[in-house]
Amino acid sequence: MGNKSIKSSKNKLTHPTKHSRHLTCCGGINSSASVSSCSTDEKYYYPTFDRIRTNNAQKTSSGQSVNDLQRKIQNTISINQWIDSLPNLDTRTVCQLADKQVKCQFDDEDDIEQLECIFKIHSNREFAHLTKKFHLKFYLKDFQTRLKSSSVKRTFQGHFSSTKIIFPSNDTYQNTINDFNLIFTSPSESILPILSFNATNCHQIHEQLRSKCYFLPLVTHQIEPNDDEYKQRSFPLDRTHVVITLENNQTTRTSKTTSPEIDSLLIFTSDDFFQTGLIRINPQTIAKELSAFVYVCKDDNVSYLSSSFIQQWFNTLILVNQTCAIVKRFLLGNTNHVTCLFKESMQHTDKTFSSQSNLIFASFRLSSRASSTQSLVFNGIDDKSEHLTDAFSPRFLSNSTKTSKNTIHVDYEQYSCAFLLLRWPKHLVETYYTDPIRNAQRQWPSQAQMEVLINRPLLLTPTGSDHAWKINFDLIEENLWEFMNEFALYVYILCQQLFALTYNKRCLIKHTFFNYCEKYGLPFSNNENNLSNIITSFLKELSEQIKQKSLPNYFNHEINMFDPTEDYAQWFDHIDQCLVNRIYLTISSTVSPSNRPIVIEFFFRFTDRLYRTFHQKQSEFHLNETSLLNLHQQLCDDLSISNNQLRIETIRMHLTQEFDTNAELVHNYLNQIRKTQTSLVFHYIWTIYMQYLHTYYNVLWHMEEFERIR
Repeated sequence: MGNKSIKSSKNKLTHPTKHSRHLTCCGGINSSASVSSCSTDEKYYYPTFDRIRTNNAQKTSSGQSVNDLQRKIQNTISINQWIDSLPNLDTRTVCQLADKQVKCQFDDEDDIEQLECIFKIHSNREFAHLTKKFHLKFYLKDFQTRLKSSSVKRTFQGHFSSTKIIFPSNDTYQNTINDFNLIFTSPSESILPILSFNATNCHQIHEQLRSKCYFLPLVTHQIEPNDDEYKQRSFPLDRTHVVITLENNQTTRTSKTTSPEIDSLLIFTSDDFFQTGLIRINPQTIAKELSAFVYVCKDDNVSYLSSSFIQQWFNTLILVNQTCAIVKRFLLGNTNHVTCLFKESMQHTDKTFSSQSNLIFASFRLSSRASSTQSLVFNGIDDKSEHLTDAFSPRFLSNSTKTSKNTIHVDYEQYSCAFLLLRWPKHLVETYYTDPIRNAQRQWPSQAQMEVLINRPLLLTPTGSDHAWKINFDLIEENLWEFMNEFALYVYILCQQLFALTYNKRCLIKHTFFNYCEKYGLPFSNNENNLSNIITSFLKELSEQIKQKSLPNYFNHEINMFDPTEDYAQWFDHIDQCLVNRIYLTISSTVSPSNRPIVIEFFFRFTDRLYRTFHQKQSEFHLNETSLLNLHQQLCDDLSISNNQLRIETIRMHLTQEFDTNAELVHNYLNQIRKTQTSLVFHYIWTIYMQYLHTYYNVLWHMEEFERIR
C-alpha cells in the first residue's frame, strides 16, 4: 500500500530483522518512529546504513579513485553524510560512474544483496549528486523546520513586531483585534526558491514565499456549508408551528418559530461546487464585532458577510503597524536589508501567487557573505537582521549564510484574514472521500489518515473580488506532507526543481504529485527502488494530463486547473525532452534569466541614496513628489536605465491617484503614532513613507515597463 514502507522480496528490500541493520524508510515528518529510528543528521532524505566497502580501485574522470571514496564511506553512518562527501561532478563523470558496481560487506549476506540492489542502480547515485548540486537537502530540512514551527500557537497581540498595536481611528472593535489567532503555513510550492539572474548584473536573486499567515478571530464563529446535510437539519426547525386552543370561543395562533442555534449560524452558500461562495448572515443575530462588515444584496435583500470589507479593514491595520517596523529598520541605517509592504499581488515571470486582496511583506537582503567591495555600495553597517525580523513568524527569514556572496535574498510573507469552516461541505466529502471509484483505487493516504484529514477544518479566505470567499486547503496539505515518508518528500522536491522553475507551475506539480501518490502509492512503496523509473513514471502521468488538457485539483477532481489561456508549449517540450533523454534531465538549468535583478538592485540603490540624503542633510531634508521623482531620475541616469520619461509619468500618475487616500491614512493614524513613538524624526519618516514611498515602491514592483529597461 502507498503508506507502507518498502515491501519485502527476495531481491528487494526487506524489513529489518533483529540481527540486521540496513536501509529503512523513515516515517512522516513529525512521526515519532522517524525520530526514534534516525539521529538528527540521519533523518533527512535517506535512511541509515552502517558502512559501504568497495573493492573497485578504478579511477574516475575527476581524478578521484573509488578507493578514495571508500575511505570516506567507511566512516559515515548515513547516506546524508555520504552525499556531503561526494565531489561536485558533472553529468559525464556521473555517467562514467554508473556502470561501477558498489559492493557492500556486512555480517548478513541478505544485507549485502539488499544494498547492492540500491547502489548498483547508477541513476540513484546520479540523483544523489543532483541532491548535493541543488542543495535539496538544505531546502527540505528548512521546510520541515518551518512545518514544525507552524504548529506553535500565536496571537496577534503577542507576536506583532510592535509592543503597541495601532488601531484604526474611530474603531470600536479593538477587543476583536487583540483576540486574533495566527495560523502560519509553509507553502510546499515554495520549498525551493525561485532563482533568477540578468547578464548585466552581478547578483543572483533568491526569491521565496516563506510563509502564509492567516488571522482568525479567537471567538469561533460557527459557519455551516449550505449543503444537503444542513438543509435536512434545518428544515424541521424552519416550519411554522400552529397551536389552536378552544377557550372562550377564541383561537390562538402562534408565530413562526425557528431554532436559535440555526438563526445564529453563518451560512456558506455556493453555486460552483463550493470552490467559492458567500457567507449569509442574519443581521439581527450577528455578533457585534462583525456588524460593520455586512453587505446587503439589493436583488434579494439578503445580508452577507463581505470579504472585501473585512480584508480592506484588515489591510489597513497591517499596513499601519508593519510600516512602523519598516521605518524603525530604515532609521537603523542598514541599507543591506530593505523591507517593503506590497498591497497587491506580485508579478513574477509567471502568474501571481496570491490574490489581489492580500498584503505581502517583503524583505530584501544581501547575503551575509557579501563584502563592501561589491557593485552595490552601502553604508557598511553590519546586518542586524537576526535581531529584527519585521515579521510575525520567527522562521520568516531564509538562511543567507548557505548561498553565494553574490546572492540577494527576497523573502515574502503573505497576510490574510480567514474564518474556519469546521465541517467539510457534503459535495467535497463525496468527491474526495466517499466516491466509490476513487476510494477503491486509492493507494494513499490510508483509511485512518483519510479520517484525520476529513475531520480537519478548512479555511475560508477572501477571493480578492466582490464579497465572496474561497475554500482553502492549506491546513489539510500540511497533514498530507506529514503522512509522507522521507523518500516521497525527496522525489517531490526533486520534481519541483527539475520540472517547474516558476510558482504557478509548482502549484500544478503539487496537485499532480498528490494525485500520483493516491493512484500508485508513495514512491518506493511498491517494490520499485529505481529513482529514475519513479520520476519517469511521474513525468508520463504529467505529460498525458497536459496532452488531454486536464490537470485535476487533488481535493476536487471536478476542478480542472489547466488554464486554456496559458501557453504550456515550452513547459511540455521540456518534460518531453526529459522523457526522451534522461541526461537532459540532469543538466537542466535551475536559474532563469529575468529583469528582476535590475529591479531589486534599483531598490537597494534607491534606499541607500535616500538614507544618505536624509542623514547628510537631515535638518534640510524634505521629501515630496517632486524631490522623489528627481531622486528617481538621478538614479536612472547613473544606472543608464532608458525609457525614464515613461516610468516617471507612470509613477507620477499613481502618486496623484493615491494622494488623497494616503493623506487620509496619515490623518487618521498619526495621532496614535505620536502616542507610541515620541521621536519627531520617526513621525516624519513614517508620514513620508505612507504618503509617498509606499505607493512608489508598489509602482516600481509591478510596473511592466521594467521589463524593457536596458
